[in-house]
Amino acid sequence: MGTPAIDQLNFDSLFGWLNANQGVLAVLIFGASAAFAWFSGIISALRRRPRLKIEATPGPTLYAVVPTGRDLDGKPSHRTCISIYLHVANAGSAPTSIGNISVGFRWRAFSSQWIRHQCVALADFQAILREEGETKIYPFLTQKGFITGDSANTYLDIGEITNGVIYFEGTEAWGACLPLIRRGHAAIAVVIEDAFGGKHRQRVEVPYVSLQEARKYNPRFGESTEGARAFSESQPG
Repeated sequence: MGTPAIDQLNFDSLFGWLNANQGVLAVLIFGASAAFAWFSGIISALRRRPRLKIEATPGPTLYAVVPTGRDLDGKPSHRTCISIYLHVANAGSAPTSIGNISVGFRWRAFSSQWIRHQCVALADFQAILREEGETKIYPFLTQKGFITGDSANTYLDIGEITNGVIYFEGTEAWGACLPLIRRGHAAIAVVIEDAFGGKHRQRVEVPYVSLQEARKYNPRFGESTEGARAFSESQPG
């Protein structure tokens, strides 16, 4: 332990050095403050990200198995066609845009199928309102409507919500390669990619309906892929 004289001498020396180097200290303090603010800004920016909440809304949320009229390996083939009326909310801390949307389903214990891109529907999804006697047109989420020419808003600021129909037609398959049905519904995984490359996932329950029932919502349900195939085969060369 130092004596009072030595302690006083050390204090006087430190005080004298600080007094003589005020400019250097000011620069050091400023640099440390700037570095802390910069680091804090990076951490804050990294924490700011969109978070999309995904729900399926009743209406044209359904799937049907559509026969192709052909055989694969000697067995009748079909396509799984899915439409989902999506409700999407940005519950995160940064705005974003809705990018690619894909859906997937399990068709047996250890097998699943993904449909990576939406299919262009050939008609609007609609429903007849029996009480009013009018037709309700459902907006597409990304495709433009045939009657209105509009699509839903896909840029979502913080707290914004959007609604719209997404539509998919799967690859040609046969046999039991179709969604597992439990109590009349299939568990469909929906994945939305945002503008930053983030992926937002949600499993939704989608009712299984007959093709005739599906076409009450869209008279050309299940025709897009086969229509494109027929057109391609009709072209010369």
